[in-house]
Amino acid sequence: MSTKVLVLRIGITGHSRLHVSRFRELVAKVIGEAPALFHRDPDGKPSKGIPKVRFIGGKTWVGVAFDEELSDLLYQHMGLILQSVSSETGSVARAEVETHTIDCTVDNIPRSYWIRELVLKRRGPEALDMEINYLIEKRVLKGLVTFDRHHGLMEMPDDWFDTKLHLSFELVDVIRPRGLRIQTTTGTTNEYATLVDVGFVCCANLEGIWSVGNLTSRGYGRILKNLQGEAFMHMRKTQSNRAYIG
Repeated sequence: MSTKVLVLRIGITGHSRLHVSRFRELVAKVIGEAPALFHRDPDGKPSKGIPKVRFIGGKTWVGVAFDEELSDLLYQHMGLILQSVSSETGSVARAEVETHTIDCTVDNIPRSYWIRELVLKRRGPEALDMEINYLIEKRVLKGLVTFDRHHGLMEMPDDWFDTKLHLSFELVDVIRPRGLRIQTTTGTTNEYATLVDVGFVCCANLEGIWSVGNLTSRGYGRILKNLQGEAFMHMRKTQSNRAYIG
């Protein structure tokens, strides 16, 4: 069983670079009150569970992914979202709406993935004292199962999915853990989280746009397929100053 998300993908022209978190801030300023767009309840408080709207992006584009049930929200705000990008970059934003299928199959074929900017909030004493690699593995596994359940993909018992995935899961690389000061739509807070790039292998075929960890509505923690190890080779070259923290 699969589900779909609609992605408003906006190309960034010229030499402009727009980080996803900055993109989300710009949209919030232009649109104002729109709780469903920013993973908040009608009272303006952060919603629980998996975000139904996620701000995402890459080197040459930014975008917003909507669960299919919120397609009306996409078209309602599309014009203002494009306006926010054009105002920031000084050029007309080129955009298109894409349909992506979210799906997962668990089998006996190991596949390699990497996570761009995984955010780990460490609020409790257990998480603060936990060794970083163990914390990453625990949060990623939990995140994969939660994301799967949110989209209603697998009709298997929880213990079957968790056990099968856990047995095949292997953390391959932990690259440059660093501190991230958390920001909200109202400004910077005094809370810090751990930000890290992660590579892992597991016997699950993840199709579509998957995200794990904290702050996924802000573009953090997106999972990408690591084809033939090329992604990690590039990251090792660009992140030569690697530090491990516990």
